[in-house]
Amino acid sequence: MEENQEQEKKPSFFINPERIQDMTDGVFAFSMTLLIVGIEFPTPGGKITDGELSQNLVSMIPTFSKFILSFFLIAIFWITHHKQFKSIKKSDDGLIWINIFLLLSIVFIPFTTDVMDDYSYLRIGLLVFNANILLVGLLYYIQWSYAIKHKLVDERMTESHKKYGLMKNSITWIVALIALFFGLFTTYASYAYFLIPILTIALQKSNKYNEY
Repeated sequence: MEENQEQEKKPSFFINPERIQDMTDGVFAFSMTLLIVGIEFPTPGGKITDGELSQNLVSMIPTFSKFILSFFLIAIFWITHHKQFKSIKKSDDGLIWINIFLLLSIVFIPFTTDVMDDYSYLRIGLLVFNANILLVGLLYYIQWSYAIKHKLVDERMTESHKKYGLMKNSITWIVALIALFFGLFTTYASYAYFLIPILTIALQKSNKYNEY
C-alpha cells in the first residue's frame, strides 16, 4: 500500500522542457549544416576559364535557391519551437515522443531538399519535399494541441491565447497542402512556402496576441 501511495505521489513530468529545447537546438543546427553539405559543385577534370566558372555558378542558381528556401524554413521552424516552448512549462511522455517525431521530420529536410533538387524535372521529387514540410507542420499543430489538452502550458494562458497558437500552427500545414496541390501542375510550387512568414506577420497584426 505504501509503495503504491509513493508511486502516486511521483510527478508524471519527468523531463524539464529546457532539456527538450537543448536537444532540439542541436538537431536544428545539424540539419541546417547538412543543407550546405548536400550541395555539390561541378568539378571539371582540367583547368577552366573565368567564363566557364561563371557559367557553372549561374547554372547552380536553382540549387542555391532551394538551399536558401530550406534553410529559412528550418530557421522558421526553430523560431516556432522556441516560442512554443516559452509557454510549455511541463512535459510528459506524450509530448516528448511528439517532439522526437518532429525532430525526425526536421532531419529529413536536407534529404528531401536534395531529392527535390536532383529530380527537379519530376513531380515526385517536389512531392517528397512537400510531404516532408506537411508532416513538420502537422506535428507542430499536434504538439501544441497536446500541450493544451494535457495542461502542460502556462496556467495563466487564456483560451484566446491558446486558440491563437492553434491558428499560428495551422499556417505551415495549410501552405504545405497548397504546395502539394499546385505541385501536381508546376515544379515551382515549393515557392509557396514564402507565404509562411507573410501569413504569420499578417496574423500577428490582426491579433492582439503576438506571442504564445
